[in-house]
Amino acid sequence: MKQYMRQILKLALGFLVMSSALTFVLFSIGKLRVNTEHSELLDRSYSNALRARTLFLITPTVNRYGQLAHITRLANTLRQVENLHWIVIEDGNATNPNVEAQLNRSKTKYTYLFAETNRTTLLKGRGVEQRNLAIDYIRSLKPKDGLVYFADDDNSFDLELFDVLRRTKYCGVIPVGLLAQLPFEDIDVVDDKVVGFFTIFGFDRKYQIDMAGFVVHVSAFYKDPVPKFYRTVMGGRLESDFLAQVVNDPSELEPIARDYDRVLAWHTKSENREAWTVDRIKSLYPDKWKRARKLIV
Repeated sequence: MKQYMRQILKLALGFLVMSSALTFVLFSIGKLRVNTEHSELLDRSYSNALRARTLFLITPTVNRYGQLAHITRLANTLRQVENLHWIVIEDGNATNPNVEAQLNRSKTKYTYLFAETNRTTLLKGRGVEQRNLAIDYIRSLKPKDGLVYFADDDNSFDLELFDVLRRTKYCGVIPVGLLAQLPFEDIDVVDDKVVGFFTIFGFDRKYQIDMAGFVVHVSAFYKDPVPKFYRTVMGGRLESDFLAQVVNDPSELEPIARDYDRVLAWHTKSENREAWTVDRIKSLYPDKWKRARKLIV
């Protein structure tokens, strides 16, 4: 009888242990599911908060062969982007009705302005008057938050770029593909700080970045003096001169796309050119490009 009771007691204890273990497993699974759902909810909330930030895209354009094709391609991209204000500035003494018709069809929030280029100088900087007019227009709106990005009409953009741009606190920088013979230009980053730039020209520039390679918070345009582009600056150096008015040192730039292994913005142009490989560039500029990564272009 005693032996029979001991067997029953062992079975009962075994059942209790198994029940406790099962309860713990079920509880852990439920907790994991709740934590996962909470994490996903936070991710969605973060993404929604980012997308609530207005993006002001400044696009200078000029009446030329292919203008409407470039505007159409860019419009088809931007119509898919939330909370975006596209500011298009025609180089001339009036707007172009064909461009305005395409802007209307895009269903994108836009403002279409015009400003004629001062062609009395031989300096090659382009889009100066047009970008400055757009900056003045944004200042007139007095936004408290928002980001300003310079998107030339012949550039190409991945839709993910616009979420990446919204990560910016003050002045963000990204790699840009297809510049001259380069497959891309990039930023040299050490310990999350910008320490240099991967390019093959204009090494004396303080900020060796393409116009499509940076984004600026609207608060920068409430400084005195207001950051602007200047006709007295040579072409190819407009970006560096402008950024020198926004930040004091390259270390203040934010490498907002370092978690991407591919380019999100391309300096596309309708011309034939031979692109160099990263290995070739490293062989030509071993010190400059020694830490350069290989991006998918």
